[in-house]
Amino acid sequence: MKLTILYRGELASCNYACGYCPFAKRRDTQKQLQLDRVELARFVTWLKEQDQHQWQLLFTPWGEALIRPWYRRAISELTFQPHLQSVTVQTNLTCPLHWLLDCQSTKLNILATFHPTETTIPQFLKRVSAVQLAGVHITVGMVAVAEQLTLIHEFRRQLPSEIYLWLNPQQPRRRPYTTNELEQFEQIDPYYQLSAQRLLSQGLYCPTGETSFTVSGSGAMRRCHFIDQIIGNIYDSDWFSALQPRACTRKTCDCYLGKSQFSAKKIEPIFGEFTLTRTPLQWPALTGMI
Repeated sequence: MKLTILYRGELASCNYACGYCPFAKRRDTQKQLQLDRVELARFVTWLKEQDQHQWQLLFTPWGEALIRPWYRRAISELTFQPHLQSVTVQTNLTCPLHWLLDCQSTKLNILATFHPTETTIPQFLKRVSAVQLAGVHITVGMVAVAEQLTLIHEFRRQLPSEIYLWLNPQQPRRRPYTTNELEQFEQIDPYYQLSAQRLLSQGLYCPTGETSFTVSGSGAMRRCHFIDQIIGNIYDSDWFSALQPRACTRKTCDCYLGKSQFSAKKIEPIFGEFTLTRTPLQWPALTGMI
């Protein structure tokens, strides 16, 4: 069976301090970091044993994972597991990059986010180039901050045309976007509305909790990051029985990760097997739109 798993462990610290970041960051104590390290090692051991299924794995930490060596080692190890189809990680790309050479590059995907208040375009693009030289697939994202539109345009101009630049709506915002701002976002990212639209979902079927699920450091299974109800634990012998068809309990689905599951019939024709890694199938043909 093909399954998708999103891992979010104890780690919540980040080496950036973006003013628009919606996530609650903290300064992890040594005790918290050690717990995160132990829990990640346990998860890697468990996933390596689950070779009766084919897996897509996405690391979606609250903080910045790749500055921690245990995440780099874990990802490298998992890319060599035959039953893992892909291993993807969200990152600000500030980590050392030599470890990429220790990975099976064809299975690794980097979702890198550019934060212009924390680094410069030349510095970031130098790191993007290093990822490409290592043979690792990369897409790049930004938060759609309207006040940074000129810079976003310039970043898109300098970013290699073969790399898709996705924009995530800024949430919350002090004011709504203007029509002109929205038009510019869609010029930069033709699929911006896939992230921006809120879809009515309550009571409707969603494959989360059936063919995809999230897991915490303790092994607790949830349907997605936005539904708190625990449906099982991967370290229980009967964890697989927790995967069942269910209807969404939220009023709306308003995140790309959620909509990639809930609205799969709409999104899969655009991204195909690369939905989780956020790579449009026809992106090279669309670069002329920029």
